[in-house]
Amino acid sequence: MKRASFLRSFGVVLAVSLGQAAFGVVMNPDGFQTYAPTTPGANLALHWYPTQVNDGWSPNSSGSNIVTGTGTNTTKVLHQEDFDAGSNVSINWHPNVDPVTIPLQTAKFDIKLVDGGLNNFLRGQWEYGTYMQIYESGISHFGSNFIPNNFSPNAVPGGGLTLGSWYTVEVELNFTTNRSRVRFGPMGGTPGAFGPSLLLNSQSTMVTPQTNGEIQWDNFSLAGPIPEPTSLALVGLGIAMVLPRRRIRS
Repeated sequence: MKRASFLRSFGVVLAVSLGQAAFGVVMNPDGFQTYAPTTPGANLALHWYPTQVNDGWSPNSSGSNIVTGTGTNTTKVLHQEDFDAGSNVSINWHPNVDPVTIPLQTAKFDIKLVDGGLNNFLRGQWEYGTYMQIYESGISHFGSNFIPNNFSPNAVPGGGLTLGSWYTVEVELNFTTNRSRVRFGPMGGTPGAFGPSLLLNSQSTMVTPQTNGEIQWDNFSLAGPIPEPTSLALVGLGIAMVLPRRRIRS
């Protein structure tokens, strides 16, 4: 009995510890549901001005707001619009995830292109260790080429984006090998193929979405590594050791 009890206890520890290590956890996700709505428009004083300490966000400019989304996403979303003579609207998200202690990460966000804005120029930009630009014509991943201004965009498979439709973008980041790759697809649908693996440009600890024109963003998240088959097998072993066994009587 003591041996069986020990094995069950060991199985619990094995399953829990390996399960946590293998599956990881989504780290500090933000879907904007806890923030009060603000008012888009030319009155910049009514825009969203969060603080890093209280909200985990810090604006670099006016033009960011919390609104109710439309289409297939009617939750609260981040709405960016360049009401200031077509300038770039930028804000920083501080998820408090250290790339040194968690070197394998998957970043995700949802995006909807709305309108070209004051200058009829529509472009989303996203930066976190790597850099991409998002147009109606498609997504360009720059990697480290952005740093020396040696712009050599690499097209992410999937083609163009439809105005008014929501898409989910996924970025795999390896801060050990300093590589990243990107894929995207319709929100709630199947993502497309990954684009090429490119060098990272930094080990940043903040995510920066930027807008020219009018764009809505939602569901920012970072997650740990995908579980390996060996780890999953060990988790199964731990669970099996916990399950009760019937004694066979002769």
